Order: sequence, then C-alpha cells, then structure tokens
Amino acid sequence: MSSSDSDPALVARCTAGDVDALGDLYDQFGGRAYALARRITGDDASAEAVVEAAFLDAWREAFSFDPARARVSAWLLGFVHRRAVDAVRGERRRTAGVAARSGALETGEAAAAGAEGEAVRAALAQLEPEERRVLELAYFEGYTQAEIAELLGEPAASVASTLHSALMTLRHLLGSVRK
Repeated sequence: MSSSDSDPALVARCTAGDVDALGDLYDQFGGRAYALARRITGDDASAEAVVEAAFLDAWREAFSFDPARARVSAWLLGFVHRRAVDAVRGERRRTAGVAARSGALETGEAAAAGAEGEAVRAALAQLEPEERRVLELAYFEGYTQAEIAELLGEPAASVASTLHSALMTLRHLLGSVRK
C-alpha cells in the first residue's frame, strides 16, 4: 500500500473491485481485527474464522461505508465484533443443544431430579404460553431480546415486557414454594 492511500480510499478501492485493496486493508487492520476477535471468542481458530468472514463482509459491504459516519477502523471492527459475538452465541447454542440431547446438562438434571425441579416445571406450566415461549427462547436457547423480537415478529419493547412479566410471575410462584 502506498503511503498516499488514506483509509477511506482503501474502502473506495474495494468498492471498485480492487482485490489488492482488500489485502491492503487487511495489512493495515488485520492485527487489530484478530485481537478483537480473539478477545471475544477466546479461541485462536475461531478468531481466525471470524476475521476472515468479517473481511469478506467488509468487501461485500464496502459500498455502504460512509466516512462522514465512522472511521474505517470502527466500521471494519464493527464487522469483526458482530461476527465474533455471533460465533460465541452459536457455539453456546451448539454446546447447550449437544448437552441437552446427551442428557449431560448438569443444571437440568439437578433441577429435574429434585422437588425444586418439580416446582420450576409447575411454575412454568402456569405461565401464559407467550410468556413461556419468550422465557424459553431467552434462557434455554440463548437468544437476546432483539433476536426474539425479530424471530416472533414483535416489537422489542413488547418482548422485554413479556419477559419481565414472566420472570416476575416465576419469582412470585417460586417464592411461595420456597417459604
């Protein structure tokens, strides 16, 4: 990369289809991108995959860069951050799914084995179906409120309210059992 190339010019070159510009962008920001991905994922292989995917995203979305709204580093590291968080969430879901299928989910086994597990199941059964569904998506499947809202086609505020209501109802129901 020549010293006259500014960061926005690199992105503009990507938009124009200049493959060498992607390499120059990587040379300039790859280290920071990897450090961020590694910090979020906690794993070298995952971080490498995240950085690769994020740079491909940046290549595909180069047309969307607006230098008036963000610096190239912030724009690019946004791709890295989103990909890394998605990777961590995906791994948690896969791990939880495997554990649940194999019967090795310790907290589930412990709760199911005792009277407390019975109380939790009974309390969950008393929830409204939409409250139970939102609670399951949030706490058992690992979705964020924004993801649940998108999945259910509801406003995020509605999902937050439903989740809060479900938790308050559970607290009330389980509080009376423990006393």
